[in-house]
Amino acid sequence: MKTKLVTGFMVLAMVVVAIGVVSAPSNFEMQSPQGMQEGTQFQGGMQPLEDVRQNMLLVNIKALITFGNLILLFCLLFIYAKNYGQIKSQFAMGLIAFIVLLIMQALTSNPLFHYTCGYRRMYTLGLFAILPDLFEFVALSILLYISLKS
Repeated sequence: MKTKLVTGFMVLAMVVVAIGVVSAPSNFEMQSPQGMQEGTQFQGGMQPLEDVRQNMLLVNIKALITFGNLILLFCLLFIYAKNYGQIKSQFAMGLIAFIVLLIMQALTSNPLFHYTCGYRRMYTLGLFAILPDLFEFVALSILLYISLKS
């Protein structure tokens, strides 16, 4: 039963990533900054949006990874809530509070959340913007595996 559940979550995660990678170029529409026309150039000779468009795939990947983190966190929340219902321990309640705070962190670090709140210009740090979320995804996957095994 637990192996089927883990396999189902991994398949779901792979499907979400595949859909996201295929639709990544169309997730965000880039608009010219106000007051700048399409032909305007910065001092380095690059056009204003050229640099941002190159990193949009990384921003979309970051959005998918944080979405994957949310899926894993909700699975962990379900497991810990079920454990709390069975044993009613303070430790289980602490784990639930910890997971809820991590869910809030994952929600607010998602670029889609920033975009819907009105922040249209997204400054990207390249791969360094993705690495913390990727490490969190791996850590949450290990924690989910351990939680399902016990």
